[in-house]
Amino acid sequence: MATIAEAAKWRQISPAWLRGEGLEPYPATGFAGLFDWSERTDTSSTHVMAYEGQFLIDIVEIEDNAVHQPNKPADEIVCILNGVLTLTTDGVEGEQVYRKGEFVLIPAGWAGIYRVASEGGPFRELCIVPHDYFDPATVPPPSGLAPRAIRIPERAGSDLLLDTRYTIEAIHDDAAQEIELALNSDVIIRVLQGALTVSVERHGYTYPSGSFIVLRKGFSGAIATTAGYKAIVASWLR
Repeated sequence: MATIAEAAKWRQISPAWLRGEGLEPYPATGFAGLFDWSERTDTSSTHVMAYEGQFLIDIVEIEDNAVHQPNKPADEIVCILNGVLTLTTDGVEGEQVYRKGEFVLIPAGWAGIYRVASEGGPFRELCIVPHDYFDPATVPPPSGLAPRAIRIPERAGSDLLLDTRYTIEAIHDDAAQEIELALNSDVIIRVLQGALTVSVERHGYTYPSGSFIVLRKGFSGAIATTAGYKAIVASWLR
């Protein structure tokens, strides 16, 4: 029998997966075409495809290594769950360094070195990409664009950080909010501060800071947030 969450089309990404529990070896073919050089060839990765819909959510744990990516297939959101990610864009001096808890948007067509390193445990990331990310027919031409950090605005409000095939918003609400929703596309929410309550048919489920929630296409219900709520939200458009 389906749970209320399944029937209502939402789910929480398992906290155990976020901690690196229950991951399985990543098939070698999973990376085919994504990089053209690797600093080490004796490393391995484990992962779990935590969600498959209009978005894919992939949690990956990687041994220390660096690879060169010649052309990022699509706009990609990366959340560093543990360790350090260093990005060096081709033709650009300097490095961008991201650590546990930080987010970065790597634009479609990006080319550069993707270096991961352990810090207080193995490197682990959560990646959000479009459903056709691994389809070679959808790869765009090189863009020359550099990655950029995804940060919450210091003052109350929202920042629209991306508006392509999907949007990325960084949200900071001073006051509590409640919104009725009827979605025709996937929405992914990372709660960074405060709490989010999802309600359907008088049943409410509250998710604290650190939670990843997916409101799937077809969701109908309400969400409520506490005062001081901060979140990063990805919404599918096309």
